[in-house]
Amino acid sequence: MKRITTLLLAILMLASMSWAKEDLRVIKSKKSDLSPRLTDMVREANSAKAGKFFEREIKNNLPSERFRDIRGEDPVRQRDMGPIQAGPTSQNFEGSSNFDNQAVVGGRIAPPDPNMDVGSNHVIQSINLISQIWDKSGNSLLGPFATNDFWNGFGGDCEFENDGDPTVNYDEVNDRWIVAQFVFSQSQCYAVSQTGDALGAYYRYEFNTPGNDYPKTSVMNDAYYGTIRTFTNPFSMDAYAVDAAAMRAGNPATLIVRSMSTSLPNIDGFLSSDLEGGGGPSAGATFMGFQSSPPRLAIFEMTPDFGTPSNTTFTGPTFLTVPPIDRSVGGIAQPAPGGNLDGLTGFMMYRLAMRDMGSYNAMVACHTVDAGGNQAGVRWYELRNSGGGWSVFQQGTYAPNDGVDRWMGSIAMNQNGDIGLGYSAVSSSLFPSIRYTGRLANDPLGQMTRAEGIIVSGSGSQLNASRWGDYSSIQVDPSNGETFWYTTEYVQTTGSFNWWTRIGAFDIDSAPANLVVTITPTNPPVTITSPGSFDYTLRVENIGSANGATVNAQVWTFARRSTGGATDPLFGPINVSLAPGDVYETSNTQNVPGIDPASFDYIGAVGGLPGNIMSSGDFPFTVLGPVTLKGASGELGPWAAVAGDAGELLPDAISLNQNYPNPFNPTTKISYDLKASTHVKLSVYNTLGQKVKTLVNGNQVGSQEVTWNATNEAGQKVAAGIYMYRLEAGDFVKTMKMTLTK
Repeated sequence: MKRITTLLLAILMLASMSWAKEDLRVIKSKKSDLSPRLTDMVREANSAKAGKFFEREIKNNLPSERFRDIRGEDPVRQRDMGPIQAGPTSQNFEGSSNFDNQAVVGGRIAPPDPNMDVGSNHVIQSINLISQIWDKSGNSLLGPFATNDFWNGFGGDCEFENDGDPTVNYDEVNDRWIVAQFVFSQSQCYAVSQTGDALGAYYRYEFNTPGNDYPKTSVMNDAYYGTIRTFTNPFSMDAYAVDAAAMRAGNPATLIVRSMSTSLPNIDGFLSSDLEGGGGPSAGATFMGFQSSPPRLAIFEMTPDFGTPSNTTFTGPTFLTVPPIDRSVGGIAQPAPGGNLDGLTGFMMYRLAMRDMGSYNAMVACHTVDAGGNQAGVRWYELRNSGGGWSVFQQGTYAPNDGVDRWMGSIAMNQNGDIGLGYSAVSSSLFPSIRYTGRLANDPLGQMTRAEGIIVSGSGSQLNASRWGDYSSIQVDPSNGETFWYTTEYVQTTGSFNWWTRIGAFDIDSAPANLVVTITPTNPPVTITSPGSFDYTLRVENIGSANGATVNAQVWTFARRSTGGATDPLFGPINVSLAPGDVYETSNTQNVPGIDPASFDYIGAVGGLPGNIMSSGDFPFTVLGPVTLKGASGELGPWAAVAGDAGELLPDAISLNQNYPNPFNPTTKISYDLKASTHVKLSVYNTLGQKVKTLVNGNQVGSQEVTWNATNEAGQKVAAGIYMYRLEAGDFVKTMKMTLTK
């Protein structure tokens, strides 16, 4: 929350000038302790921190963000929604609201800054100025309660001030919760759970951080990181690292701060990388933001040394050029009588999510832009680093041409490489609502291929306050590594200071995992030498499931032309209800028009899974077939039937998949695919390279799955930590990481 007046800013500048001169700042924890159980602290506090009613908007006093950097439309704008519907919400329940603020702290405030994280058993949401805890079925377990109840009995500013800008993070490798909140311009407060029990005891810390505002916390392997906007002389955007190992043990901790503004002046809204799923770099974090003139991403790297802080390394900036960025979005229009809302186009939106994908690390990030014609859209990026530094792998601006503003987004990647994107949506005829989209890992680059899902549709406009929020939050469920959880705000009834929040969980892929869909030309191969047509047959089979369940599915197949981006449906949507072993079959004809026949990229999508089903290029071109797509998350065709056994599918390549679940305790499954009979050796190693256990040693073929119960060759349980599993199959050798939790 930005609450600077001219007088206060001047005082802060004078008070912190000497502090800001040091490029490296080392701050020892002012105090620390171990709290009682959170349930007892909230009960004792009785959640009553202020008795007088107030309504207050925290104004955005930063310089104007209306920069006209480009003319016309965003060069990477996606004007159409994907043709395949994103998966429905599996959980969808009310979060805390401004009326809870009124009941708990005695007043209502804007903006809410909703954020949350999801753990093995709990969901914690924190907003300005309260927090609440649910189980993963949406049952409230505690709260809403004032966020500074985390520091009840701690004493000092952390206990008695409740200034907001909260963040909640779940450290899934160590099974800990990290709740952070600032005391404006004075202190940063942390509460780190003693165990994975969100309702239990917390190690609590206070650090003196003069001038701080807008702190954002993240989790990496060696430390908890973050960024702070510091109102010093001059203004500074700071990167920080705090000793996570010390905080998890309840020991006095050190916070190390470096200024990014000394190397790159006039920047704001940077974020630190937030690792999900284990693995990743053993030490250090990446800090990233964007600049619109010139259009580029700016990157810093920090590796702290808490024992000898002077050995801390901090490098950058390095720059990655991106397509032009237009930050000139004016007000975000609502239905009357609501006024315009703040677009907040100057900041990278929380979080900068990182994931170890085996052969590379990936980061995804997003921010709000003018996509064209003063329509807000979400610019998003996927960056990759295979060891030689970060590069932009793909990017796009999600802004379907429907007159709806989409902004205040949050983005994440799951263990399959699928991307989920949540955001607010509004127009002059659409009340502020919560929506989401996404893409699978092998979808066409730069495209959110899923038609929007709706978490909740608003039914009112916000009055008398332009601030909508500073951030929202999307996270990946550590229990399965796939499901996205998202929270942000919306309005139920037109009025002042009456926002609500919602929490929704969804999967990108809506395809049943036990469907096999085969698409074949009637007389393969067919060569088209001039405009004409070819016949196709679609065959859908339920190959069965563990519980023998009937599949109710919506199957789509389509062809997309590269010129003009037109989509030609082959089949679909076709609604089928198939018991195990049932087959559905139908035929159709695909026309090849004579208009611009030089370039056709035909892409087939089956139940939300794309895969190339035809060749592309100049005439003549050949229709490929037969082609089979297997409808399981993350698996793409082509697949071919095994001769003599029509019920079995044989993959066309060797692959090793990420173990599931990951992190895990006590067991995990490792799957891999073999295109031919091969001698296979699958082994588990520790981080020292010592073999822990051999899981497979023999000939195999087809798709395989092995369970590891976290034991060594002697059958003894192994310690929690990071392990490697290695597949050797002929000339194919691949190693991947997995994490065993306590």
